[in-house]
Amino acid sequence: MIKRVTVENFRSLRSISIPFEEDITVIVGENDCGKTSVIDIVKNVFNNGIVGLDDFYHGTDEIVFEIEIEDRTIIKKIKQENEQILSPEILIKLSRSLISKIDGDIQSDSFESLDETKQKEKLKGYADDLGVKYAGNIGASNLKGRIIEKIGEYNGKDDSDLVISGKVPDNLIYFLDGKQFEDVKKFFSEMFFKNKKRGIWSEETESGFKIEEIIRSKLEEYSSSLSTEIEEKGIKDKLKSYLPELEGINIKSTFEPRDIQIDLKVQLLEENGKEINFDKKGDGTKRKITMALLEYGKEIHKDLNPIYILDEPDTHLHVRSQIDLLEILRNFTGNDAQVILTTHSPFILNSVAPRQVRLLVNNGETRLIPIDSDEKVEWALNALGIENLNLFFSRKILIVEGETEEKFIPIVQKRFFGVNLYNIMVKLVNRRSITDIPRFAAVLSIFVKPTD
Repeated sequence: MIKRVTVENFRSLRSISIPFEEDITVIVGENDCGKTSVIDIVKNVFNNGIVGLDDFYHGTDEIVFEIEIEDRTIIKKIKQENEQILSPEILIKLSRSLISKIDGDIQSDSFESLDETKQKEKLKGYADDLGVKYAGNIGASNLKGRIIEKIGEYNGKDDSDLVISGKVPDNLIYFLDGKQFEDVKKFFSEMFFKNKKRGIWSEETESGFKIEEIIRSKLEEYSSSLSTEIEEKGIKDKLKSYLPELEGINIKSTFEPRDIQIDLKVQLLEENGKEINFDKKGDGTKRKITMALLEYGKEIHKDLNPIYILDEPDTHLHVRSQIDLLEILRNFTGNDAQVILTTHSPFILNSVAPRQVRLLVNNGETRLIPIDSDEKVEWALNALGIENLNLFFSRKILIVEGETEEKFIPIVQKRFFGVNLYNIMVKLVNRRSITDIPRFAAVLSIFVKPTD
């Protein structure tokens, strides 16, 4: 699961760190506050995406993404020089728990009971995790020895030094935005083909090597021969006349496997075999169909512990359908899946606990409004009749003590100004008998300016 996303210098996200819940996290905020940018960060890191020059925060030349998952932190750094974007640098910050877990597994009896092929397969994964280099034809015992040696090396280092060059680990993350909810073909591709598109690189050929290993080997072979050719043909000597300090030229491939581009043709058929013209259906109908597919996807992915990231999935959905969608997503979390979604829906916002909400505010630079997740705070808000919507988006909150004021003020407001309190986004709260006003005031001061 994604525990935290930290970013520097990406669009309006100058410097921000956002923690995520293990079940559902709802990201809210006004337009252009950075909600979609947070999703784009995760997409960029796990889908090997690229950034443009206009993605750099004004006046900066380096973007840094950090995504903390269960047992490591993935760091991606992208620099620009002279309006040219350089190749990104991928670093992995290892955790002690990951090192200890690997050490315990390869020393266990259950590991020893595996045949050499399965041992080797497991060891290759662990070697990739720890940054251990190896050739494709290395034996299991040799590889195990290298891993144990590397673990001993890490155990002698400080936590801050457990950072290696590496590659992004495979995580099953489904990115579903509003357009995909209206496009069945895109929805099928993301929900049901994504795992295969990524996993095809790990498919073994008849020679016993994975497709990715073969491609890397060929590219390394070509890079090496090209370096030799440059040396032999005197190109280095010619360059040396312009760069006296030049001593050598090293060419290295930076191949990173991406999802295979697979297009789908999806047909919905009537009983007579005639294709249903899906394009003529309303947006709401399209989204209901994709919601049904989403619910089906929950069953076929239940053993994979996936992460579902949805960008404003409630657009064009009827209120009842919005609540149904949230219920489907809640059921996902019962299968140990994690759900992260952005929304403008007050109905979804009011259907989750305050601890699950992340409010982003953009005043030239996006910041995160913290939320106290203490159960007593939730009780205090509920006792006063304050909903998430009031807490996050009211212009002013007016606290009164007594039934008379609660009835009288709205009448006076309407009589003098011709509009209701809720029309101008003012929430009136009757203190009633609540005793925990200091705690309530502390929570309120986070969201509401003292002048309000």
